[in-house]
Amino acid sequence: MFLFKKLFNKKWIILIAGLMLSSACSQPKPGNIHYGVDACSHCQMIISDSRFASELITSKGKVYKFDSVECLAGYLKDNPESQKNAKLWVSDLITHDKWIPAGKAVYLHSQTIKSPMGMGFSAYETQTAADSMQTQYGGDVMNWDMVLNWTDRHMQ
Repeated sequence: MFLFKKLFNKKWIILIAGLMLSSACSQPKPGNIHYGVDACSHCQMIISDSRFASELITSKGKVYKFDSVECLAGYLKDNPESQKNAKLWVSDLITHDKWIPAGKAVYLHSQTIKSPMGMGFSAYETQTAADSMQTQYGGDVMNWDMVLNWTDRHMQ
């Protein structure tokens, strides 16, 4: 009986420790923005349009929220150390609630599409979606590196 109690107690301790460790290591998921309430971590504007939102989640789980792709890019320019081991997310313009890793998204830079900061960047999950929007609204299709280069040259 004593051996059973001893093993039973060890199993519970291991189970509880494992649960605590897994919850401590889990990353927040993107998209937890309170629209009309949360402020952009770069420009401090209230984030109000889900079509253009973006997020940076650090390796420690801290979430930085942005009202536009260009604000995320500007923040990275001003805080290059913040992207080390961070996850960058952008909202898909078409679905509004689909979050895409920034490096995998396809971007359209079009002055016809009015983003919150007025620079005209929008993100899409697929090349086909970006190309379709380019046909409709004009502009240049870009990848993430091109967006970073463009904002680096044009943002103060």
